[in-house]
Amino acid sequence: MPLGNFRVAYFLWGTGMLAIAVLSVMPPGQEPAFSGFLNDKVKHFVCYGIVAHIACHASSEWRQRFLLCIITFAISVAIEFIQPYVGRDFELLDMAANLSGILGGIGVMILFLRWPRTKARS
Repeated sequence: MPLGNFRVAYFLWGTGMLAIAVLSVMPPGQEPAFSGFLNDKVKHFVCYGIVAHIACHASSEWRQRFLLCIITFAISVAIEFIQPYVGRDFELLDMAANLSGILGGIGVMILFLRWPRTKARS
């Protein structure tokens, strides 16, 4: 994978983490309209799964991929501890959903890497 693609993945990961952080500290009731569409824990799972999967694309080495995913989880824990200061609730189940999403994102990356590749036919 060209170096430029890794940079794009890092940028997308950082942008995704920033978006999650901003949405996570918004006062209750001021979330975007899609907030009532899914269960809260499903939203946590999906958002962190997507961000973790993007993080996996930021490197070709698993050690760096896991490090980014650990950083992602650490940020999610920090956000949970900050939320009571902005009128939201601290929830262990949110952290569990975040971790589950991160593991799911890693799992999807593993499946993509193991997916049999076929040669393009001319």
